[in-house]
Amino acid sequence: MVSGSGICAKRVVVDARHHMLGRLASILAKELLNGQRVVVVRCEEICLSGGLVRQKMKYLRFLRKRMNTKPSHGPIHFRAPSKILWRTIRGMIPHKTKRGAAALARLKVYEGVPPPYDKIKRMVYPDALKVLRLQAGHKYCLLGRLSSEVGWNHYDTIRELEKKRKDRAQATYERKKQLTKLRVKAEKVAEEKLGAQLDIIAPINLLYLSAIFLVSKTRKFLAMTLKSYPMAWQSVRYGALELNRDPPRPADSTNSKPWNASPLPALLTYTACRGKQGRLP
Repeated sequence: MVSGSGICAKRVVVDARHHMLGRLASILAKELLNGQRVVVVRCEEICLSGGLVRQKMKYLRFLRKRMNTKPSHGPIHFRAPSKILWRTIRGMIPHKTKRGAAALARLKVYEGVPPPYDKIKRMVYPDALKVLRLQAGHKYCLLGRLSSEVGWNHYDTIRELEKKRKDRAQATYERKKQLTKLRVKAEKVAEEKLGAQLDIIAPINLLYLSAIFLVSKTRKFLAMTLKSYPMAWQSVRYGALELNRDPPRPADSTNSKPWNASPLPALLTYTACRGKQGRLP
């Protein structure tokens, strides 16, 4: 994920544990506006600077701000940690425009780590971590604890579910570690039994791996080349271009030399002959 470069991963899962609320929200708002899809988990463990009593008093003052004649018109006071983070990010995005609404639609927030995100690699933002941004000894409180004090009723449920998830993850890790030990042991036994034969086939294995590497690099190069020329890529996708034939000659061309029939120059020449809307000039 690179901010402002237009290069976005398909989806980024962020572990919000021990991140500062405002700093995390500002980073996520910028990433969402840049087109990144973001999933935030463990929102109940987000940190706020200042003690619990201070933060609770601030939130109770916020609860008193409402419309006198019809409170349902707003402002809406969310109690769940995930919705508090969502509302904080919304305040940093022009959410009433199409661009802002589309950015906010790319965000998902959860308490705990629900499936399938428990099996996906999770990221952190160092610029928003408590240990790097808050002075040692400074008071702080967890967003989940604050939410439970002001009306959120699922704090204990989430803690219980998280404990079960961590127990399952620990059991899976121990099993994987045992399998790794057995695999290493089996490989050593195989090397002892087949030592001479392995020395004979080692050059063949090296050649095979080199061939696989070259094929993969060639495929990536061709994919990048085709995507760099949208009209040619579209023509290849829909079968309108045959790479083993000469590309169409422009109407005003007087060059009598034969065209280059190799695939890549033919592809590039075909693209150059197309107009902006995909028509011949």
